[in-house]
Amino acid sequence: MKLFNSLIFNGQAEEAAKYYANILGGEYSIVKYRDILPEMSQFGNFVARAIVKGDEFCLIMRDNIGLLNQPLLEVGYKHITVLFEDEEKSKLLYDVLYKEAKRIDIKFGCVSFAKAYGQIVDKYNVCWEIVSGVSSELQHM
Repeated sequence: MKLFNSLIFNGQAEEAAKYYANILGGEYSIVKYRDILPEMSQFGNFVARAIVKGDEFCLIMRDNIGLLNQPLLEVGYKHITVLFEDEEKSKLLYDVLYKEAKRIDIKFGCVSFAKAYGQIVDKYNVCWEIVSGVSSELQHM
């Protein structure tokens, strides 16, 4: 079994998919609501499913459109944890996210439980927990 979580955006899923594919070095694919069924054409460019995939990761995301007479959900807290063996690669990701970050929660550096750790909130309000040099138990999950 594989378990994935989804990131839900308010109209930014396509932009976020392109951004994450670029910074993570992956490919992205997008299906829009209007392409699924003609009666969903009123949702224009809203994304029904975006997948960003690389050799060792897969991000799934979509736009929130409030289907079935349900109100638009308040898009909640989004959190991604990335585990690296290589500290240099983890620092590279941190530095790329840092350039357009909304907030730096924990500056990248050495901590007691890992060689390096940083926590940053990106321009899409997604919190990235970047960790390198963690125990082998976590690294091989």
